[in-house]
This record gives sequence, structure tokens and C-alpha cells, in this order.
Amino acid sequence: MKKVIIFGGIIVIVFGLLAALSIASNNQKMENASDNQFGKDASELTPATMEIVDDPNYQNAILPDELQERLDNEESFTVYFYASDCPHCREATPRINEIADELGEDIPQYNLREFEQGWADYNIDSTPTLVHYSNGVEAQRVVGAAENEIYERFLTEYPSE
Repeated sequence: MKKVIIFGGIIVIVFGLLAALSIASNNQKMENASDNQFGKDASELTPATMEIVDDPNYQNAILPDELQERLDNEESFTVYFYASDCPHCREATPRINEIADELGEDIPQYNLREFEQGWADYNIDSTPTLVHYSNGVEAQRVVGAAENEIYERFLTEYPSE
């Protein structure tokens, strides 16, 4: 009987330690994400977005108001629309970033999971989607995880100004 009580006590302690570690880990993630590129409190971010907050491939966020301001100012630029939980986006994003860097292009990234209204506002049916705006009006887009050559041709034909 004594062994059962000791064994049960050890199990309770182990589970208690695991719970404490889990809570500490979650608190650390929330603290790291509190000053994030999406302009939201960390508690408001989707779990998929929490995973990419520190990912170097997703640091060039554009917020809805910023995008609208650039369109209203009739700027010419390309925007990358993605969803933080999209596996195709996770595969395509590093490739797009590398090509953009090679071409000297700065491509702002719009997270459709955090700003759901963007689906309707910018007529996005699926992700990833690259959209080039010329003088604030959509000129062309690439939908889906395309081959590198397609992204390179697109960004070469439609450079930002």
C-alpha cells in the first residue's frame, strides 16, 4: 500500500511539473509575441500566426490601413497575400522572399488569417497570391504556389516603384 501511495505521489509530481513547464512555455510565447508585426495583442493572434511571429520569412507585414493608404496614394507595388495556416504559403514564402531579395524588391505581406476582411476587399480566392498594383489599381496577379521562374518573371515584369 505504501508503494502505491509513493508511486501515485511521484506521478502527481511529474504531471505537476509538466503542467508548470507547459504554462511557462506558453507565457514565454505570449511575451515574445506581444510586440508583433501584426499590430495585435498576442492573445488575439491565431495559433498558426503565433507559430510564425518570429519566423524571418514573415517579418514584412503590411496592415490593412497601410495597404489601403498605399492604394489611395496610387502607388505601384506588389503585395503577397497569405494565410498563416496555409501549407502552400509556408512552402512558397521563402522562395518568393529569396527571389524578391535577388531582384531588390520589397514585398509587403498581408496575413489573411489575422485580417479576414482582406479576402473580400482584395478579391482573394486562395493563397498564396501575389498581386501587383499599378498606380493603386490591380494590374496582375499570380495565384497558388507557382514555380520560381513564374515568380521571377512576374516580379521582373511588374517591379515596384
